[in-house]
Amino acid sequence: MVYFNLLLIIVIGGVITLLELPGLLQQEKRGELIAFCGFLLIGIALSVAMTLKLPVPNPTNGIEFVFRPITRLFYPQ
Repeated sequence: MVYFNLLLIIVIGGVITLLELPGLLQQEKRGELIAFCGFLLIGIALSVAMTLKLPVPNPTNGIEFVFRPITRLFYPQ
């Protein structure tokens, strides 16, 4: 069943690419094309990791890591 889910993720990613890529190439939107490919690859990678039950990082931890020093400047303990 895991292999079917992985295949489904890859097929859906391919369909999304086939639908969106021609429009981006015709309009010569290079920046949007790079962003689209980057976000699509990140999304597929996270989906595959979750399907394989691998540990996926929590985005809240990253946000806390970035903003905790700033918060401590304004609200020292």
